[in-house]
Amino acid sequence: QCTDFSMSDPTREGVSFHETTYKPETGSLRAVAEVVVKAWKCKDQEVVLSHDLHWIRDRDNSQFSIRSEAKVSRLDENAMIVIVRDISERVKVFEAEKKVLFETTSRLKDAEANRFTRHEVKNGLLAAIGLYETLCDAQRSQLTSVQRSIARPSSMTKLASLGIDAEAEISENVVRCMNELGKSLNDTLETIMVEAMARDLVHDLYRPNKERIDLASVLSGTVDDVAAVSNLTRFPMITRPSPLPMFYFDPQLLRYLHRQALSNACKYGKIGGSVLTEITFDDKHNTLEINVINMPGQYHDRLVAMGPKAEERVFFKGYQIHDRFMNDMDSILTKKTESTQLPGDGGWVMQKMARMMKGECKIKFLESKTVFTLSISAKPYESEKIRTPTDVKTFRLPPEIWGIGIDDSRIQQKLLAKFFEFAGISSEKIKVFGKDSEEIMGFVDFVVNFMNEHMGSQILLIADENLEMTDGA
Repeated sequence: QCTDFSMSDPTREGVSFHETTYKPETGSLRAVAEVVVKAWKCKDQEVVLSHDLHWIRDRDNSQFSIRSEAKVSRLDENAMIVIVRDISERVKVFEAEKKVLFETTSRLKDAEANRFTRHEVKNGLLAAIGLYETLCDAQRSQLTSVQRSIARPSSMTKLASLGIDAEAEISENVVRCMNELGKSLNDTLETIMVEAMARDLVHDLYRPNKERIDLASVLSGTVDDVAAVSNLTRFPMITRPSPLPMFYFDPQLLRYLHRQALSNACKYGKIGGSVLTEITFDDKHNTLEINVINMPGQYHDRLVAMGPKAEERVFFKGYQIHDRFMNDMDSILTKKTESTQLPGDGGWVMQKMARMMKGECKIKFLESKTVFTLSISAKPYESEKIRTPTDVKTFRLPPEIWGIGIDDSRIQQKLLAKFFEFAGISSEKIKVFGKDSEEIMGFVDFVVNFMNEHMGSQILLIADENLEMTDGA
């Protein structure tokens, strides 16, 4: 749309845009008056300026804005020409292109980060875990020999017995430290993989990996160490019924969602207050409900006063409520910048996870507590409709099958060999390659020759798609 109009000095006596004088055209005259005044203040001969026309619809008296561009041409001291163009569509296209560019760049960065995480970081951690397991085996065998020596005190002097007791105590401390190291390494690996999963979720790339799980164990984690036992008083868990049946879910999704709910409860609830997890399974309606309940924290009274409005916008993308309260604002919701997409979008990500499991998330701000709820459809694993056709624990491949694999990570090579063994392949029929560049470069020739020599044999071949040679090749 383009409007071309000429004008004389609007500040001269006798010129008026009063609402009562031009009642039928109030909205249009007011919008034009604003751009007239703004254009008249320009002293340059030719100038282009942008302006928001605040229009009022006559039919419902509602106000809306039109993004416009005004080209001002001054004719003389008392006259000028202003051409006003509606650039709303142009602005919308620009914003859309900007958003597409941001999303594309973000997706590429996250994909690269995920590749690095899943390959480089994961392999490094797996190698560390492999070393840890080797050291544990050696230490356990040493501790066993010491314990056997202690069990035969008649053949030792008292001094030697004291020395062995001290050695046994040191060995037990080493085993305890090694166990803590193993737990730390595995927790770090799990955290890295969960963060990679979260980035895939944001871009709708993640696909659930379901398995048979004990839900209470998945959400509570291990309680073998002292720290976890002491945390039971602050993070109690109640299940109804107790014990729960086994379910068929993606444990990573549930664990991450529950961890986010606990994190939010600790961050926004009462400092140091208890956070209760309630898990309720309704076998009549086949529904599973997980509630995370925390005590009121800062700004809780404002959240209660907002009611359903706050409860809905907790799960909006790009919005956050806490940390953004300001006394002079009409609304406590502040839109975030694009550069902070994932942090603060926890509620939105949690809702995506729930919908991936064909469920939904809700939150209630009550007077005495905050209740986060995850509701999903669920059937016990033993249900005929979801029972897998093969039990993975008893599954075995036919004994005549060969197992051939290649990977550039030593720990992955060990895992491949164990996988073949667990699948029922005998050790003499397992071939794993990738120890050096010679094995990697000669793998194709080996497979071709092997196929020719074992024509008609069944072969399970597993190959890493990202092979790297690190021995100077």
